[in-house]
Amino acid sequence: LFDYESKVKKSNVHNLSTLRGFLTALIDEMKNPDTKIPSKNYQNYIAILHKLENQGALLDVPISKINDSHFEIFGSYIRKECNGVNYINLMKRFRAIINKAREKKFTTAVLSYDFFRDVPKSTNDHKKAQTETLGGGNSLTLAQMREFINLDLSLIKYGGPNRMFYKELYRDFCIFIYETKIRPCDIVKLRISDIQSIGGTEYFSIVPTKKKNHIDSRKAVQQAPITIKTREIIRKYYGMSPQGYIFPFSMNNYEWD
Repeated sequence: LFDYESKVKKSNVHNLSTLRGFLTALIDEMKNPDTKIPSKNYQNYIAILHKLENQGALLDVPISKINDSHFEIFGSYIRKECNGVNYINLMKRFRAIINKAREKKFTTAVLSYDFFRDVPKSTNDHKKAQTETLGGGNSLTLAQMREFINLDLSLIKYGGPNRMFYKELYRDFCIFIYETKIRPCDIVKLRISDIQSIGGTEYFSIVPTKKKNHIDSRKAVQQAPITIKTREIIRKYYGMSPQGYIFPFSMNNYEWD
């Protein structure tokens, strides 16, 4: 950011002394890092930038002046004007911005407002989003799941090669999620070597992506029992992935660094 500041001072692109300038520079730095691999994390900061733009009053406050009162104002805006959607994530991100500004010596403020005590009761983040997008956010019933399992895949139009194989692969992947309750991003990476037997029962023993940086590595390991249906799917695709993955997706045919 200091390198960036020296550049933008000449072009007057961003005024880093304001919340708007610091956040915009932070996003630019995340998009085009000099020393690290680019990350999509900047998208979270773009989301809060848009919210701050809509709020209107905070972006041009000097970054050194931002304090708990501004933090509370932002939280109140999200709860009242945005119906509380994504409240917790946005508040965490606001605090993270100030923490980063403090690390870079742009401020000495430490935000201590306990925004969790004001979490909207009727508009929990994920429940609100699910209700708006799915008309209720309910999980599939057993009857609906059976209907999905028995669906005639020939009814689904798909124009690529190996049409039936990929339609079956997708359905089996969905069934696998339903049976194991493992996150999709972790199922994609499952290998045969992740299977362990404990007391005669087979499990998947993995460190979920969500817990890969967990302080206690032992507690980060989670186990998911292998059901009859998941065992059938494992056998169906066994040996199809050169790298030993459960599912032979195209991206699993390469040995990534």
